[in-house]
Amino acid sequence: MKCACRICWGDSWLLGAYGDWEDIVCLGCGRYKISKRLLVVNPGKAFDVKVMRVDLGSWRAVHQTPIVSQSNARFTTQNSYQRLQPAFELGPGS
Repeated sequence: MKCACRICWGDSWLLGAYGDWEDIVCLGCGRYKISKRLLVVNPGKAFDVKVMRVDLGSWRAVHQTPIVSQSNARFTTQNSYQRLQPAFELGPGS
């Protein structure tokens, strides 16, 4: 099934979902498995694409399917979206 890559948001295909894992093939990132729990626990965070692709390549160098989990996920920012702040403070009794 066609989907968006969880790392770079490019075109990819979901090969399957097995328990906590999604098996994905991306045109830019290649094939990898990613924890669904990782995505739920880190909403709005953007992966550091360059760093993640290097890490995925190191797994492939030893002929393993890369696994992306909490222990090796690298993000660029705390949140990729900007939290809305109130324009003013409401005083007591408002």
